[in-house]
Amino acid sequence: RDYRAEEADFGAPCSTLVVRGLAESVNEDDIATSLSYFGSVSSIRISRDRDTGAHRGTAFADFSSTEGAQNAIESLGGYVTVGPDDREYRLEYSREVRGGAGG
Repeated sequence: RDYRAEEADFGAPCSTLVVRGLAESVNEDDIATSLSYFGSVSSIRISRDRDTGAHRGTAFADFSSTEGAQNAIESLGGYVTVGPDDREYRLEYSREVRGGAGG
């Protein structure tokens, strides 16, 4: 297996996956239902605007283990079908945020 190619496509393996390009109609339960087949999902967070609460189209799915997240990525090939419209969305490993706003 070529892990370098996998990292280039989906990021470095970790226990958190990012789902991108989500429609407004998709909710946390929809994502959990689609991903729970691959491992224990401990939480789902959809990014929302602080002021309006509007959906930003990105969600983070935390698995109990890196293996669950890897199973999802490998089984789904980087796309997951989610929500009432059964649309496919991009799936990748969350990238660790380095540094910060310092002070």
